[in-house]
Amino acid sequence: EPHFSSSYDALGAYRQKRIRLDSPLWLRWKLDPRVIGSREVPIEVQYESLGTYHEIYAHYLIVGNRKKEIRSIYIRTTLGHISFYREIEEAIQGFSQAYSYTI
Repeated sequence: EPHFSSSYDALGAYRQKRIRLDSPLWLRWKLDPRVIGSREVPIEVQYESLGTYHEIYAHYLIVGNRKKEIRSIYIRTTLGHISFYREIEEAIQGFSQAYSYTI
């Protein structure tokens, strides 16, 4: 499954017909590592020769270094979900702006 640094990168891949709306993908996510459940066990752990590791869970992926520091967190999603949530976010922002004008 492809990895993307941002939703804009994923959208670009869609426009280039490299992925579909329903294609599973890994999207880099800014998330406090403390939010992740410590009781959860990875499905798989992959190690690279320079010490980088990938802990793969059902819905997210953690990339760390040999010092056990978390370098990146990715969530497993689809471009369809990303687009749907972006539309909801824009609608909420539009509603809150319209509401603030009436006060």
